[in-house]
Amino acid sequence: MAKIPAKTHGEDYERFGRNLAAMRNKIGLSQYEIAEKLGMLQSTYAGYETGTRKIPLSVIVQLSKFSCSGFISGICTL
Repeated sequence: MAKIPAKTHGEDYERFGRNLAAMRNKIGLSQYEIAEKLGMLQSTYAGYETGTRKIPLSVIVQLSKFSCSGFISGICTL
């Protein structure tokens, strides 16, 4: 029996999640590693990347604290 994909919260959440995943991949962290740095479960963070979970403003604020001035050079820290 085929698995039914989880319902997302819409196109904006999906796009935000894709951007979030791209940022995470750019800095070379796994979902588990970034979730740990943010103090949450990997499954919670994964939901933000897929758009199946609404991301709270408090998490967006935490993510904004990444020092990504070196995005071009690939140097980002939390």
